[in-house]
Amino acid sequence: MLACDKLVSTAPLRPPRRACCSSGRHPEPGLADNGDLEHDLQALLQTAGEAAQKAGTALAIFLDELQYVKEEELAALITALHRTAQRSLPVILIGAGLPQLRGRMGQAKSYAERLFEFPEAARPGASRPADRSRRSVLRFMVA
Repeated sequence: MLACDKLVSTAPLRPPRRACCSSGRHPEPGLADNGDLEHDLQALLQTAGEAAQKAGTALAIFLDELQYVKEEELAALITALHRTAQRSLPVILIGAGLPQLRGRMGQAKSYAERLFEFPEAARPGASRPADRSRRSVLRFMVA
């Protein structure tokens, strides 16, 4: 069974528009569908990371406005990314959010600050970040 077919089972609205998902196969039941976000997201990213590794590529996830993510959801994301790093899977997260994101991630999972880089980004054309336009850009540090 194709790895993408496994991932389709986690998409509540519609499957992604990718050639691998148009095979006419049904999503595999039992992957990331138990209702526990932390375990489901770990299973999803592990499966996607393993598929990317097998294909000789990587999975890049881009997320903006991360400061609005609920603490429980942020904790699940951090845990899932930590698991991919422990397994040396080619998964990277590039996210952005307001400066309070660093503290919120630390509250969600105390080890988060060791897993991510938090460089400050400036508004385009600015020589340094302005107080009102400062944003944290986080990059998941892969081993």
